[in-house]
Amino acid sequence: MKRLAILSLAASLLITSALSAETIVLTNGDTLSAVIKEVTPQGVIVQHPLLGQLIIPTENIESPKLSTGSITATALTKQLTKPQPTPEQKAEQKKQTLAREAAKADTEALLKETEEQFKPFRFTFLEDWEKSIQLGFNGNEGNSQTSNLNGGFKAKFENDDRRWDFDSAFFYGKADGKENKNQAFAQLTRDWKFTNSKLFIFAQTRYDYDTFQAFRHRIAPNTGLGYQIYDTDKFKLKTQIGSGFAYNFGDVDEKFVPEVTLGLNGSWNMNDNNTITGSTQFIPDVSDTLKDYRAISSLDWKIKMDTLTGLSLKFGLLHEYNTLTTDSNPKRSDLKYYGSLVYDF
Repeated sequence: MKRLAILSLAASLLITSALSAETIVLTNGDTLSAVIKEVTPQGVIVQHPLLGQLIIPTENIESPKLSTGSITATALTKQLTKPQPTPEQKAEQKKQTLAREAAKADTEALLKETEEQFKPFRFTFLEDWEKSIQLGFNGNEGNSQTSNLNGGFKAKFENDDRRWDFDSAFFYGKADGKENKNQAFAQLTRDWKFTNSKLFIFAQTRYDYDTFQAFRHRIAPNTGLGYQIYDTDKFKLKTQIGSGFAYNFGDVDEKFVPEVTLGLNGSWNMNDNNTITGSTQFIPDVSDTLKDYRAISSLDWKIKMDTLTGLSLKFGLLHEYNTLTTDSNPKRSDLKYYGSLVYDF
């Protein structure tokens, strides 16, 4: 009795499958009776009662003989009966494709030529370096008169063996006709890389000029060991520790200060048009049990305006904290915030 029930169920399934099957005529003259499950650009997926699931390329199907009127079978009929382009139409389509490719190539060549024309200066000095200049100005007229000017020059170069980084800037300001800001700095860093290692040796020299600090001029070279924590196209981060000295001279007595340098530098390319860079250095005076120290931090946000002209906007913060003060300048903290127009070349 149980065997009879199983045979009856199998026969029922075969009958149901046969009733819902479509007869598909192939291009070689063969016919196939199967249920059309799905029509895809690559072919037709069918379910055969004996062969199981099959994928038949569309170009191998002559036509289906509809018996059930299923949606998939109707879709296959529409796909097969779609008018095919004539040889003249195929030639025209090919001609249009070639014309589009030629127009794309011409556009790319024009963009490259325009980019070259927008770079009027050719610098053979530091030719392989990434360079930029920046300039910013702001002021107001009213109950008080203020004017501020800032500018700078940056350059960097990197290959598998070494890395160079030059940074410089100046800040000048007046309030009611009196100078209240006159500062400049230049810093050059050289890294020597080790093969297959994140460690590197660095050497750095920084010059500072400031008429409103306890010093007028300061030269601070240092050297030490660094470690590249991250180094990807999107995110870079490195740290370094070294030793050196600062030599202060100008309006105050000449002073030689041995120092230790602890630094952290990083950059984040958020997307093609936005980049954030930052750095911080903690520099204690080791001649007097670390009683005196200075710290220099910066944060810049650069926004590309036009890749053809190389113009960008930059907003930045520059902060220096120095425990060395004078009666005429008792402030230890000096914070500058600025905006400027940048030209990359």
